[in-house]
Amino acid sequence: MSILKNKKIGLFILSTFILALICLLGVSSVSDDTGVTLTQGNNNVSFNLTSSLHAADLVKLNPSIEVVSYDKNGKTFGYVNAFGGIGNNFEIENGIEYNVFVSENTTLITPET
Repeated sequence: MSILKNKKIGLFILSTFILALICLLGVSSVSDDTGVTLTQGNNNVSFNLTSSLHAADLVKLNPSIEVVSYDKNGKTFGYVNAFGGIGNNFEIENGIEYNVFVSENTTLITPET
């Protein structure tokens, strides 16, 4: 039982560290004719979707995404791409700015791409 508790504590610390890292790094994404280009590290991204998309689905389409998060009412909500997904599998909403941390330069893929 204590091993499971230690793993949960470790995952919480890892998640907190990654979210703090996102807050410290600020890089905006660049849009071109083929989609949104994300640079290695933190990117600020807004979506214009016509269908429903959740954080876990976005990560499945873009394996280089390590963290997706956003701030609302002074709180940060996030989804970490580790151990099958950690955090809130929230719905991506139009017009909200999300922090997307990627491990390498990539072009963002959505179901509509």
